[in-house]
Amino acid sequence: MLDGIKSVGRLGACLRLIVLCCVMALAGTHLSAQDRFRDWEPLAPGLRPGTNEFVFLDRYNGKSREIRVWYYRPPPSAEEPRILFVIHGVNRNPDKYRDDWRGIAAANNVLLLVPDFSEEMFPGGRAFSTGNMFLRDGRPIGRAEWSFSVLERLFDHVTSMNESSIETYDLYGHSAGGQFVHRFVMFMTDARFEKAVAANAGWYTVPDQKIAFPYGVSAGRLPMEDLGKALGRRLTVLLGENDTNPNDSDLNNRAEARAQGRHRLERGLNFFEAAKRRAASMGVELRWSLKTVPGVGHSNRGMSRTAAAVLYPSEAHATDRTVVRHGHPNNSGTSGLPYGRLAPANLHPPTPCLLSRTNIGAGGRGLPRAGCPDHAWAGSPCYISRRGLWGWLQPPQLVPFLFDRGLFPMDARS
Repeated sequence: MLDGIKSVGRLGACLRLIVLCCVMALAGTHLSAQDRFRDWEPLAPGLRPGTNEFVFLDRYNGKSREIRVWYYRPPPSAEEPRILFVIHGVNRNPDKYRDDWRGIAAANNVLLLVPDFSEEMFPGGRAFSTGNMFLRDGRPIGRAEWSFSVLERLFDHVTSMNESSIETYDLYGHSAGGQFVHRFVMFMTDARFEKAVAANAGWYTVPDQKIAFPYGVSAGRLPMEDLGKALGRRLTVLLGENDTNPNDSDLNNRAEARAQGRHRLERGLNFFEAAKRRAASMGVELRWSLKTVPGVGHSNRGMSRTAAAVLYPSEAHATDRTVVRHGHPNNSGTSGLPYGRLAPANLHPPTPCLLSRTNIGAGGRGLPRAGCPDHAWAGSPCYISRRGLWGWLQPPQLVPFLFDRGLFPMDARS
């Protein structure tokens, strides 16, 4: 009996050794494919094409802070990519927002930047979504220290790093990010944004000088001249028609917020009407617009397609593109690796893509490594470094080979 147990143990060890050898052989195949890919890939300055992240050293008033930025950069092309900042919500999850918007960015040749306004660097709503403009006692904070000002400095950094001649950017935010965006438009009147979309904000800074900040702009918080400029910038208030839960745990239900409406949809409608009245009373043109999205509640992914149509109306629903989905369901309820991709239907070169940072075991959001063209998925081998998953992308499904996490080390570049 004991000899039998020892034999089974030896057999198990042999099987593990065989599996390890197979993994090493596959790794050699993968690396040689990557070398061929590197020879093919056009060189581009700055951020490498694909999805990744970098740390931006934000310098202001003799101080500095490190801000992690999650990004997607499209493959090099004849046309320089536009730049879009996406602002996350109260959960401070920039990686998910980047993933939700990556397909849209790929379809529209957009450099997507999602800065992490972390709780550590920007504690609470006052330092994040209301701009860090005033101390708790009401004393003003210098503009350079506003959370809004981060975007302007980051824009300069990225355009310089990428040797870009782009002079403007677009801006989108959802939930707390929507709060950030509409206040950015109101208080950063000289910022270099072209279009802004504020989606499903929980409450607003209403352009009413009879209401105290941050719910209004009393006590000279926003000079009339700047308010007139803000009303003339291109802002879309985007609202999900099903975002009507008055008891949402993340919804501000203070008396001042409840005065704006019972729920996010009602508050957004009232905010836009207040802007219309203010523009009429001032005799200025209102360039803000209002759009509602049927069948969508408090969902960034649900709002993103309509937001894309606002930002990129000629490309957002291009007929020569198709949704290419690779992956399989996971226990988070989202698609697998990668999900919701928009890519040219006829482009499927056998190009390897290296995935890292997040994968099935961490919520199903497989991320392509920088340097992997967004369209190069069908028939392409993929390696997921953080959890130790090998697989091949085979249209229309991913056939993964699952190995024990301890069989091979994590990729050092993750």
